[in-house]
Amino acid sequence: MSADNSSLPNCLLIGDSVAHGTYPLVKEMLKGVCIVANIEAVDAYYEDRCFWSTSSSADTGAPIRWDVIHYNEGLHSLWPRINTSAEQAAWAVQLGNFTKTLKATGATLVYATMTPFMPEKYLNPNIPGPLNPRNDVETKNALAVKTVQEHGVGVIDDLYSAITAVCGTVYVNCSLCDDESAYHPQGKCGFHYSQSGWELLAKQTVDHIKTALSQRQQKGL
Repeated sequence: MSADNSSLPNCLLIGDSVAHGTYPLVKEMLKGVCIVANIEAVDAYYEDRCFWSTSSSADTGAPIRWDVIHYNEGLHSLWPRINTSAEQAAWAVQLGNFTKTLKATGATLVYATMTPFMPEKYLNPNIPGPLNPRNDVETKNALAVKTVQEHGVGVIDDLYSAITAVCGTVYVNCSLCDDESAYHPQGKCGFHYSQSGWELLAKQTVDHIKTALSQRQQKGL
């Protein structure tokens, strides 16, 4: 993580490997617009600890005043499986508490949805009903957006739809995907992306960060 106390705003990415994968591109695209830092974590349990342990780690040693924080509850939170309504409710509370932690910084928050994980559609049993593990990503995305909006987050970066708009609602192979067929022989698409995929996700992230910065400017923050 790196940030400074220059005259530019400070923007932070918090998430899993997808946020980390887009970070160099986002940083380059926002050069001259804001200073971009990155915390890679697995889920909100770790993000909370990581956030506080690094919140004063600017190069000067002074506390960082975050202007925009772009965050998500990444695909790692699919494990251990959350397939009951009680577990989903607990997951939403966890995300809500972390959102409150981030709001306390005074930053404008941007929540990003999980990107697709299509092996879910093929590796899990087809259980009828709303708790079908084949739909876990989609179910949690809907729950996450509802949760963060209830906590006042007004900017939603729908990374899931950015991918499905190109690859389709259900797909096995797509030009945006890295080849991860060694882990799921049904197709190459898994967690990560080709260069064109990273660029698409980074561009959308940048657009939403710019929206959040513009909102701050309009409010005189």
